Amino acid sequence: MATDSRNVDYATKYKKELDQAFSEDSLTEKYVTQEESFKEDGGVASVYFRTVDTSDFLAGHTGPTFSAPDAVASDVVRKDVTLFYQINKVIASVSVDDTAGAMDAAGEILTTGIRERYAPFMDKLRMATAIAAATSYGGANVVSYNSADIMGGINSMIATLKNNRSYSKTQALFIPASVEPELDTELFTIYAPNKNDSVINTGVIGKYKGVEVVVLPDELFAKITATSGTAPYQQVTFATDSTIKAVLWDKRVIKNCRKLYQTFVLTGKAAITAGADGPVLRGLFRPGCWVLDANGTKKAVAILKDTASA
Repeated sequence: MATDSRNVDYATKYKKELDQAFSEDSLTEKYVTQEESFKEDGGVASVYFRTVDTSDFLAGHTGPTFSAPDAVASDVVRKDVTLFYQINKVIASVSVDDTAGAMDAAGEILTTGIRERYAPFMDKLRMATAIAAATSYGGANVVSYNSADIMGGINSMIATLKNNRSYSKTQALFIPASVEPELDTELFTIYAPNKNDSVINTGVIGKYKGVEVVVLPDELFAKITATSGTAPYQQVTFATDSTIKAVLWDKRVIKNCRKLYQTFVLTGKAAITAGADGPVLRGLFRPGCWVLDANGTKKAVAILKDTASA
């Protein structure tokens, strides 16, 4: 990438502001675990999550002395990020040599792009990942939907996660907007609804059995129907899955990466070299999501599914 002294690595210099934009505009951001480490080498990006296996932690004591110690089964799990998206836009309304104007415009463009494109994309990717995981588990993790007893289905989902030692303080229940009217009676008799405007900004409508309840646009309840390109330069295609009536997950198992990096504002000679007649906002976006926990997965994700229409 051509550079000159006026080019700014926006993703590094404005990391806090960009993270704030994701936090404000994503409806699921607060219910996931972000990557602990991100490394990129030659286009191949990887993220790392630490897990601790305590399955043999409570060992028997069979004599007056301790036996030889063994190591805690702790591991750092590596996940390669296979999805790759680019930003490559000319800021046409700003002079090619106006560095300050280009920086201001780039900030507005990035913030708008995160709000309207990247945040909804991450919401959809997280939901699709959770739905696919619960579907692969089957059994009690896929609860049959009954429109006459939707609360019964939700209670079954909560019981499933409790049986897998997942409890309300780390859970979130997601409801499609089209399903919310079926809960109207319960919303006013069982829930603790919010008395402010947070439902407008975050979708949170209250809590049920200690679990935060979030209403999301129907389009976010999706599945991945196609993957194009070759890793690590892949993109995905989503399709709304109208059979999904609710999703419940434990945020400790939804592992997430959403990295905006190598994002530069090119001005002057660098922009001209790039073939533009104005400043260029150029960068890379690497998203990823996995369901992952110690001891393998603890199946701490469940879905309410209309199997009749599947």
